[in-house]
Amino acid sequence: MKSIQYEALVEIVEEYLKICKIEGKSDATLTNYRNSMRRYLKFVRESKDVASRLQILNYLSSMDSLKPGSRNKFFRETKSFFNWAVSSGRMSSNPFDGLKNVRIPEQVRIPFSPDDVNRLLEATSGCTDREIRDKAVILMFVDTGVRLGELVGVEYQDIDFTSRRILIKKAKGGSGRIVPFADRCCDALVKYIEVRSPSLGPLFWKATPYGRLISQSPITAIGIRQAMARVGDLAQVSDVYPHRFRHTFATWAIKNNAREIDVQHILGHRSLDMIRRYTMTYRREQAAG
Repeated sequence: MKSIQYEALVEIVEEYLKICKIEGKSDATLTNYRNSMRRYLKFVRESKDVASRLQILNYLSSMDSLKPGSRNKFFRETKSFFNWAVSSGRMSSNPFDGLKNVRIPEQVRIPFSPDDVNRLLEATSGCTDREIRDKAVILMFVDTGVRLGELVGVEYQDIDFTSRRILIKKAKGGSGRIVPFADRCCDALVKYIEVRSPSLGPLFWKATPYGRLISQSPITAIGIRQAMARVGDLAQVSDVYPHRFRHTFATWAIKNNAREIDVQHILGHRSLDMIRRYTMTYRREQAAG
């Protein structure tokens, strides 16, 4: 393959990121791609040929100290760029050809127990705006299995209280979907709206240290993480983080004999692979019990 200089590679990377944006990749995906390519560009900055097989091997070897998940991620996202560069004619060959990504050890993720969830709800049973908000957040997570980024993207106008449905517009992969919620979640959302006010815009707002909502100030993903960790401490429930609610939703649905295809659509997965992981985890737990 013809040697590529650093400045040329920077231009190709910028073109790639712009095309990814035009194709509708989510903001989170674009951020991940940009960060991975910046990492690679930093590594090869002083090299004469920044896209050679040797550079790729050196780059991958430099990540030995990282966790398998991080190594897998950087491999995938950097390889995606080179795949595009070759398919678009920007490069003549792919230095990743024949290389295998590091395997991520399968993790056993334990869902919340019903008692865990009840304790979390009890910890948010007070009358402050923040407690009312946090209870609504917990029940939306439990009832719908939405991702963290999807939850913070929900707006007041996306909720249909009559049909008990929420429109998820900012979904992973860019495709929207509709998710149902039950009466207990509905009651919590109605109570939250009473203190929030039924105004358009992001559904969940930040709160002051004293527990009052800050009008028209949408909470961030980090804010939700912090809120869930705080509630977990109050309830004395360990490992309270948003994605564990998603795993809990899937496990409870499978336990109650929901069809895998229905769980797939509600969670917004493109294939049944992830749902089958949840099914396998549940069956292992049953076997162990």
